Amino acid sequence: MSVPCMAVEPGYIAAGALRCIARSMLTILIAMGTLFAANLAFGGQAKSAAEPGYVLAAGLIGGLELAWTTVVQTVLIAGLIFFYIRERARHACESAELEHRVRAAVELIELERKEKLLLDEIIHKINTGLGLSEILQFVFDSFQPLVPYDRIGFALMESDGSVLRTHWSRSLFGTVRLGTGYSAPIAKSSLDVVLRTGVPRILNDLPGHLQKNPTSESTRLIVEEGMRSSLTCPLAANGKPIGFLFFSSRAFDAYRQVHVERFMRIAQRLSLIVEKARCYEETARTNARLAMLMDDMLPPSIHQQLVPGKEELLAESIDDATILFADLVGFSSWSSRIPPEQVVGLLNKLFSSFDRLVRRHGLCKIGTQGDSYLVIGGAPIRRPNHLESAAALAIAMQRVLANIRESDSLPITARIGIHVGPVVAGVIGRFVHRYDAWGGTVNMASRLESTADPGAIQVSEPVYVRLRHRFVLEERGWVDLKGFGPQRTYWLVARKKSAKRLVE
Repeated sequence: MSVPCMAVEPGYIAAGALRCIARSMLTILIAMGTLFAANLAFGGQAKSAAEPGYVLAAGLIGGLELAWTTVVQTVLIAGLIFFYIRERARHACESAELEHRVRAAVELIELERKEKLLLDEIIHKINTGLGLSEILQFVFDSFQPLVPYDRIGFALMESDGSVLRTHWSRSLFGTVRLGTGYSAPIAKSSLDVVLRTGVPRILNDLPGHLQKNPTSESTRLIVEEGMRSSLTCPLAANGKPIGFLFFSSRAFDAYRQVHVERFMRIAQRLSLIVEKARCYEETARTNARLAMLMDDMLPPSIHQQLVPGKEELLAESIDDATILFADLVGFSSWSSRIPPEQVVGLLNKLFSSFDRLVRRHGLCKIGTQGDSYLVIGGAPIRRPNHLESAAALAIAMQRVLANIRESDSLPITARIGIHVGPVVAGVIGRFVHRYDAWGGTVNMASRLESTADPGAIQVSEPVYVRLRHRFVLEERGWVDLKGFGPQRTYWLVARKKSAKRLVE
């Protein structure tokens, strides 16, 4: 871009030269007048001298010579001055334009430096474990030097590429109306053109755009937020469109081609950064789901010891552990009278509630088999109050069953048996690992469950001895348990009001 420069007009110099010529002509006239006056004064006395006409001609010639010399000198001087001033003006213009170009180049280098620093900072944050939302928040907090905005929205393409869904948005003013979860089809929309061309789109009059496109729900929502201009920037990673960044401003005519050029300089790296952060988040979510599945299959302390490809037996003998057996009463009969989907849904609802209770009480689910549910306390993680936790769990499980009976109108009850003593526990299976427990304590708990009344919790005498001060227990009497003979058993009824709760 050229810089305006005040050059000297040649007409000014020409006018000066004409003024010099006029002064020379005036000099000639004065000289001629002087000669004429002298002729009148002395003409009668100089008869022997030259004639007055001769004197006048001589004066005229002398005046003309003087005038011509003056004109030539004036023109030469004026020409020299003209060329000197013109060269000085040209050099001044070139210097000013060069200075402007240097200043613009320095500003561009500084801007590119800021862009690089911002992108490097984003990459650093990704490498330190920040997710996509944190990265976008950093963009929102830091990109003002590059692009003006009062609001930023981020939307991703669905896996099939037909739907665009908002994943993140922030605004400096009030509530975001076009927020997370909003979705719209891409086909036949104005964004389809932006996606195909890969060139950002400027809309500097959003209300006017809405008048021309009254069915555009997204434009209506963003106008209601007070936005008046927008810059829509497509993102593509490895040649594949992944989504958009939407910069919006409350001012009309906020965006220019320079903002498009700035974004295009960083578009590729920013797209790769966003895609990398998104992949990190998806990987983290997948790992979290896998961890939850592993926790359901194995206790966390156990599956962390398993090394892929390494066959190693994990087993231990535990001197004091609690075993809880629960079994649904009449499951086979009533499950045959309702649709299979309802049976599976009910079991999922029930056992998911049990799983949450087990975690809350710090115990470990060994597994389920059909309508049976098996829990161990005191292993694989040792804890001194595992028996009290198991008793509290049993009471809570019966409460869950009562709620389901009321809400689903199903005659569902359970028998629960609890025993405490030594067990052997470990991981079995090569391809499908399972944590399990064996021994007389496990068998005793199973017998206590199978001989309990529906809806009741039956415990052994060792359990009674250790819980009688904190729980309400009622003696049932002697019960013949297969493999163990007659055993004195008790009903676990409730926690004593004076006892401090282990889990609120």
